[in-house]
Amino acid sequence: MKSAWMLVAATLPCLCGCDKTEDVPAYLEIPAMVTSTQPGQGDPTSNITDIRISAAGKNLGVWELPARIPVMATGTVDLEIQPSIKRNGMFDDRLVYPFYTIWQGTIDLAPSGTSTLTPQVGYRNGISFWLEPFDAAGTLLSTASNLDTLKILTPSSHPQLVRDGSPVGAVTVTAANPSFRLLTDEDFPLASGPVFLEMDYSSDIALTVGVVYVNSGQPGDEGYITFVPTTDNGNSPFWKKAYVDLSAVFNIGTISIRDIYIEGNLQPGRSQGLALFDNLKIVRFQ
Repeated sequence: MKSAWMLVAATLPCLCGCDKTEDVPAYLEIPAMVTSTQPGQGDPTSNITDIRISAAGKNLGVWELPARIPVMATGTVDLEIQPSIKRNGMFDDRLVYPFYTIWQGTIDLAPSGTSTLTPQVGYRNGISFWLEPFDAAGTLLSTASNLDTLKILTPSSHPQLVRDGSPVGAVTVTAANPSFRLLTDEDFPLASGPVFLEMDYSSDIALTVGVVYVNSGQPGDEGYITFVPTTDNGNSPFWKKAYVDLSAVFNIGTISIRDIYIEGNLQPGRSQGLALFDNLKIVRFQ
């Protein structure tokens, strides 16, 4: 009996000295994800709000940017990052944008350490672009009424209103002309797969994006989404980027022509409103 107790006593120090160690993660900080463009693809503006990420072949889930992500891997780690956007500006409707590439690369990670990465993606191959950058003397947009006026504002004439030192489109509404509608006037053909309108805008009035079309010989007019004002004062612009999903109306075979419109209305009690636009794109796979 005595020898048994001596054996237990001799073993206890070993047991106490063998503390269980927990895995310590490394941390990956991604403040933003940015885009680049090639000639013919327009300006590289984007609004990537979320990412889907995997590290060392393990899915780490979806993260809203900016993100600080714990990673249970160290050393040189393979990453794959997919950019996501808010479809139609909706907070609860986020999807991997089908036209952006997936970022793939490596990063060095250390336990308890923090590594920072700002991934850059571009557009996929095989995409067709319709572009209105407002940097030419004319415009590809038409107006629904002779009272509607789309002006091109330049950095020299309106430096406080332009977005990034390049010209922008502008529409002013007043009590005498309280609404406007801009149209693409392109008669877009049928598409197969996703079609999106990308739009940089700043506005002190609500803006509606919609489609006019002919379906089985009958004209149609459908508003898709209305965006709330970005600013209370058009002379103090606050720019946003929207991704409007137009896939449904472009994928219907009985629709023969389609055109996109943007319209706005002056709220009651106001004397004037200003809407600014830049870098309009309609993107689709060829």
